[in-house]
Amino acid sequence: MIGAIGAALLIVRLWLCEIKLKDILAHRRCYISRITNYLYFLAMLLRFENDIFNLIIVSALPVIIIGVFVNDIPAYINFNKDYVNENGKTKFLILCEGLTVHPPIIITGIIFYVTDLKVVFSSLIPMSLNSGITFAMVYLLGFLPLILFDIRWKERKPVAKWMLFGGTASFLWVMLYVCFI
Repeated sequence: MIGAIGAALLIVRLWLCEIKLKDILAHRRCYISRITNYLYFLAMLLRFENDIFNLIIVSALPVIIIGVFVNDIPAYINFNKDYVNENGKTKFLILCEGLTVHPPIIITGIIFYVTDLKVVFSSLIPMSLNSGITFAMVYLLGFLPLILFDIRWKERKPVAKWMLFGGTASFLWVMLYVCFI
């Protein structure tokens, strides 16, 4: 059931971001949270049984929570002013896109933490060479590129350095907690 919901939501997200709102979102389609959102729905499609996707979701959580306060709340406050020229249907789609980008990841990440990360990532315990390699590969091939492919990194915006530092620190915390604490 959850896999079917994940597949449906992934299709809806792709349609919203890459087709319907492509021009409105423009370069924001390449932000880490939107890319992570695609991975989130892939994780949901796999019923959250894939450690790689789960690690990326949990590691991105602190940066995404900060993004809600820095980006989302001001955007919702200024919504009507920012999209004054858009028709009602387009405004509704923009609102749906905004409400489905961060909240699902935050809710699931909190559930992962409440459930206890050691339960979520039980296949990586006890720490072994294989789990160490899994963490390193997820970071180098999964999480780090998400940050480096974010358009803000290419534009050398200060927020990109914060994402790299915050995301890396969060990723290391998850690894240390799951494997050593």
